[in-house]
Amino acid sequence: MKEEVFDQWNKVKINAHLKENNVGFKVRDIFWLRIGQNIGSEEFGKGNEFQRPVLIVRKLTHDLFMGVPLTSSIKEDNDYFYTFEFNTKKEYQKIVL
Repeated sequence: MKEEVFDQWNKVKINAHLKENNVGFKVRDIFWLRIGQNIGSEEFGKGNEFQRPVLIVRKLTHDLFMGVPLTSSIKEDNDYFYTFEFNTKKEYQKIVL
C-alpha cells in the first residue's frame, strides 16, 4: 500500500519539478503547496496532488521560506487548534492552525 502512494507521489513530484513556478510570496501568505508523501509522523500532503495549506512564517530568500503546514479539517473542542477564516480572490476559505 505505502509503495503505491510513494510511486504516485514520485509521478506528481516529477511533473511539478518540470514546471517553472515563480510565485512571489511574503510573510503571512497562505499557499496550497505540494508537500508530498513522507515517512513516519512527518507532515504530508493529501489528495491526488499531495497538497495542504502552508502559512509562510519567514522569508529567507526570494525563492525560499520557512512555513507551517496547516489543516483544512475543523477540530472541535481542541485546545491545540485555532480556526480562522479569510477571503481569497477566488473563494472563501476556513483554515485550522
